[in-house]
Amino acid sequence: MYLKSNELHHPLRSHCVPTNRLWASRRSGYFPFYQFAYAFVLVAFASLPAMAQTDNDDNEPKATKQELYAWIKDLDSQDYSIRQLATLNLGKRKTAAIPLVLDEVGVATGEKAERLLQFISAIAVDPYSESGKLAFDALNELALSRTTSKSLRAEKILQVIGAEQRDLAVDLLRAYRIPLRDRELQVMSSSPYILQPLVIDRQFSGNAADLVCLKWLTNVQFARLEGPRINRDILQQVIRLPHLKKLQLVETELTAEDLAVLRDAPDLDLLEIVYSPIGDDAVDTLINLPVWGNLYLFGTQLTQSGLQSLKSQIDGVDLFVSRGGF
Repeated sequence: MYLKSNELHHPLRSHCVPTNRLWASRRSGYFPFYQFAYAFVLVAFASLPAMAQTDNDDNEPKATKQELYAWIKDLDSQDYSIRQLATLNLGKRKTAAIPLVLDEVGVATGEKAERLLQFISAIAVDPYSESGKLAFDALNELALSRTTSKSLRAEKILQVIGAEQRDLAVDLLRAYRIPLRDRELQVMSSSPYILQPLVIDRQFSGNAADLVCLKWLTNVQFARLEGPRINRDILQQVIRLPHLKKLQLVETELTAEDLAVLRDAPDLDLLEIVYSPIGDDAVDTLINLPVWGNLYLFGTQLTQSGLQSLKSQIDGVDLFVSRGGF
């Protein structure tokens, strides 16, 4: 499914998975492993119309713990209308309800456990809102226990949400002319064929807010950022790629202060900085980055004194420095 031009900004800044993506999932028809989890999440979506009325977490009406627990108890009612009313009331108070629902789902059994999971799942499909993040983290916590059928259900639900988020991220990147396709890229005088690299160059007309879905791209290990439009905020989004191993920064205007955000990056096998204004002030930053393989610097403003300082302090890294040119 391709996005229309007027859909580009809305999903990323609010719901990264539109509801129609799960109602008509490309996976649900032919991935048997996901069939149960998709069916489970689709049932959870029955609650979304009511919850959508109070999508702003800051405007949630107040409720006492006794009221919240009473509504949670009503989720186990044999009366459909009572269950729906309870779902509506809890949905209006998602942020306050989720911690209590999580406590309850740990001990609940049978139908009640199923309905509690449905409630959490319906909120977790928007993991960018405050309540959605709480719900997504709750499913993660439940899945990590791996001791009950509930934890296995939570794990499969997370896989469903993650798969849909990845599909949407790929669509959005394509719309911004960042296709994830295999290609040859220049790396240290050679042009290896790289599987699905993320390349953000001068054609990219968006900003960091348009890249918040990158954290779902578990198959991307190589990223190349090129051009003066690359800034610290974009770099922060890119290093959220969970399996990032190799990073190229080419002809950017990133400073030593900007590069400091790389301290939060995954462990890198390669960091290559090409034609960058960084100088001796970047030495302290470079020696503290999580680079465990190769650090290559081309065309930087590093002086001979700065180079010697870098060489004397950096450890366990293959360092190569050139004034410019390959």
